[in-house]
Amino acid sequence: MRRRRSTPSTTALSAPTLVAPATFLLVALLLAGCGEDPKPRADTRRSSTCQTEGTVASGPSATLRAAVAPYLRDGERFRLEKRVTDTATVLLVTRGGGVGGRVTLVKVAGGWAPTTVERCQPR
Repeated sequence: MRRRRSTPSTTALSAPTLVAPATFLLVALLLAGCGEDPKPRADTRRSSTCQTEGTVASGPSATLRAAVAPYLRDGERFRLEKRVTDTATVLLVTRGGGVGGRVTLVKVAGGWAPTTVERCQPR
């Protein structure tokens, strides 16, 4: 009877070659999740009801901040939500990060003029 020589199985040989790419993939996925945290933004979903206080007929101001200043309540901050060529929307952000209000402005010859003011009630 002839004796067979044993050879290592192909599965045993290919295991290390499969583990290395899998490890690399795992490390790459973990590192992809790392990085800078995004800047905090006002959460517009926190306010359940926003009601328009009305249309504003005030004169223009040189800057957006100056135009919105009369509508900021104690503890609220100015946060530019959107600005397109001749219109802008500013959020009035509360200390807790919610939205206390929203002011819509238009660009006119003398600067920025508010057109509408909304006040929001937090949930």
